[in-house]
Amino acid sequence: MRIAIIGGGYVGLVSGACFAEFGVDVAVYEADAAKREMLIAGKSDDAIFQFMTDRYGEFVRFNTPLEPKTLLIWGAPFLLMLIGAGAIYRIVRVRSRMPLDDEPASGTP
Repeated sequence: MRIAIIGGGYVGLVSGACFAEFGVDVAVYEADAAKREMLIAGKSDDAIFQFMTDRYGEFVRFNTPLEPKTLLIWGAPFLLMLIGAGAIYRIVRVRSRMPLDDEPASGTP
C-alpha cells in the first residue's frame, strides 16, 4: 500500500512514521521550502519548532503562552461569549414585554 501525506508538520510526520512502521510506503509533501530543507537536513523537532515560532510568531503554537501580545487569542472567546449572552438577554427581555398574539393590545376595545 502507498499513501501520500500533505503537510510535514507534527501530525503529518508522526502519522507518516507510524504508517511506515507498519510497512506502508509513505510520501510526505511539504510546501514550505525552508521547512522541507530542514527536514531533509535532519534537523531536530525543537530546531524546526523554534524556526517556525521565530518566523510566524507565537500564534503558530498549539500551546500559546499567556503574554501581552497573545491576550487577544486568550480573551476573544470569552469576549464573544459575553457579547452573545448580552444579545440573548436583550432579545429575551424585549420579547417578554411584547404582548402575546392572542391577547389584545392595551388600549384597544
